[in-house]
Amino acid sequence: MIPLVSILIPAHDAAPWIEATLASSLAQSHPRIEIIVVDDGSRDDTREVLMALVETRPELPL
Repeated sequence: MIPLVSILIPAHDAAPWIEATLASSLAQSHPRIEIIVVDDGSRDDTREVLMALVETRPELPL
């Protein structure tokens, strides 16, 4: 069985970079990954950007 690899992404006011960060994480070649984004009270649109990405990319579960 192939082990699961967790990618942890800390985010604070990361709206300008979070989409590229997630794209880079999704481009990894390991067959079993989970991506966990921890938002530390962002005051920008980080949450909104993440929610829009989740709606358009089924491989990004909420």
